[in-house]
Amino acid sequence: MEIGSVTSKGFFEASRGQEGKNSSRAKIVFTSAAEIGKALAARKINVDGVTIELSDEAMQALSRERDQYLKDRDAENARYVAEFNSYVARQQAEAGQDMAEDMAKALETARRIADGHIVPAVDEKKLMEYDFELYQVAKSAAMLHDMEEKRKKDKTLYGEEEEREYTDPEEETTPVQKFGVEVEVSLEGAGEVTAVSEGPADSLG
Repeated sequence: MEIGSVTSKGFFEASRGQEGKNSSRAKIVFTSAAEIGKALAARKINVDGVTIELSDEAMQALSRERDQYLKDRDAENARYVAEFNSYVARQQAEAGQDMAEDMAKALETARRIADGHIVPAVDEKKLMEYDFELYQVAKSAAMLHDMEEKRKKDKTLYGEEEEREYTDPEEETTPVQKFGVEVEVSLEGAGEVTAVSEGPADSLG
């Protein structure tokens, strides 16, 4: 694999200017620090079969922009991790709240049954699923009441509940912004690097 070649797909890309293949200028976008390191070690890049030697000035610029690329990449990764951890913490808090609510509803349903109330079938089913032993104790306690007496008919504690859906964390967090280093070259004569810049990958090239 040639350093700086368009064959290194996935790590960097080369493109001509607006004039197309007849243009004497081209760009390479590096999105891997390792590939930049290879170019620096070789002191040259290859664009469309043209080998371009990197001058000391181009080497310094490429090294400087690589350092900035690493800083921006690490900062972006840290931002994403922080945002993802915040999402996880919110999910855990909501799960804890849901568990507390489930327990409260189960205990209240058991109390109502034990007091001889007529509770909706959905509430009995929820209690059975939550704690079958508690359900049995409540039903046993209900037998102590005179079933001929007027019994209170309760409304459901659950209402028309919707199933709790899984939320993909990727849908709740901002995607990671990828960065890259762009090298502009002139293909005239021996070829030379004319500019080096760093920034979001989607704005380069």
